[in-house]
Amino acid sequence: MNSSIPSGNPYRGSIELSIDPASYDDPGKEKQGLVVHIYTDDLHLRSVEISDLNDSIGLYKCAENMKNYGAGQPWDDSISERLVQRWSDDWKKGNPFSGFSIFERDVSGVQDPEGFIGHICFKSGENNEAYVRNTVAGSSEMTFIIDHKYWGEGYGKQAAAALVNGVAPEYQKQGFKVTCALPDNTRKSLPLEWLTATVSPENTGSVKILTGLGFEFESILEKPFVKGKSIKNFYAKPLPKPL
Repeated sequence: MNSSIPSGNPYRGSIELSIDPASYDDPGKEKQGLVVHIYTDDLHLRSVEISDLNDSIGLYKCAENMKNYGAGQPWDDSISERLVQRWSDDWKKGNPFSGFSIFERDVSGVQDPEGFIGHICFKSGENNEAYVRNTVAGSSEMTFIIDHKYWGEGYGKQAAAALVNGVAPEYQKQGFKVTCALPDNTRKSLPLEWLTATVSPENTGSVKILTGLGFEFESILEKPFVKGKSIKNFYAKPLPKPL
């Protein structure tokens, strides 16, 4: 690894995962969806629900939270609303490449509800590129954002490890395919082979999370976001073939 890139330590705690079918009733139609729960030492992650909307709006409209996320600008409420609605719809359709809400785990069972602290996502669709190291392959971009009040607690590391070391291998095992944008501007569902991430060069905390999970620096790119463009460092991690 490039010696100038901060090197992080891996998360070595527990990861417990469940992926279960869930029925969602729409007017005149029942759809078979998915619900996912993941537990680490300190966190509970679950598939995003519409009930998370108010927490999500507060997360994305905070300037401090957003300074290293996307284009570095707070979001209007309408952007957060569209994102949470899309994630919720993905789960209802059985698409597991979607968003997770992150909660501070209450192992005592006293705190109800658990405290919301952020989101993490495995992307799919038109904004999820399949082009890694000059090869077209199934890949999913991981994005995450933690409320600044919880920075420095190791929660980003645990959430990312939950997806990389827990969710991704299980998705491969169950044969879930990820929809990717191909170089010819078409889309295709492919077996998951890579995980990618982009991070602001000055965001050393997130860089350490990625390198601690085995991501490697690939390139520097200018990336478009909903509130403008931003220079990001691109990282990627090949996944082992499922047994």
